[in-house]
Amino acid sequence: MIFLDLNMPVVSGPECLEKIRTSTELKNHVIVIFSTSNSPDDIQKMYSLGANYFITKPSEYNHLSRLISKAMSLVSHTDVRQPAFENFHIKI
Repeated sequence: MIFLDLNMPVVSGPECLEKIRTSTELKNHVIVIFSTSNSPDDIQKMYSLGANYFITKPSEYNHLSRLISKAMSLVSHTDVRQPAFENFHIKI
């Protein structure tokens, strides 16, 4: 499982995701996008590029911990590589 920030300084999250998805060694890893963005456009774009889940970073640490735990649980308890879009954005 790779947690990938949407906004990175050198390579953007979308660029990095595209590189991962075309890499023979990494393409099958589960990718969880991690961002301050809650933009429907960002969420849709990451879904279209093949991310497995999207988390909007909450302001409180305990909420963040719960979201990460939820993502890990979803990945370990499902055979679906990418869920239906309505289940893509993980929320508390």
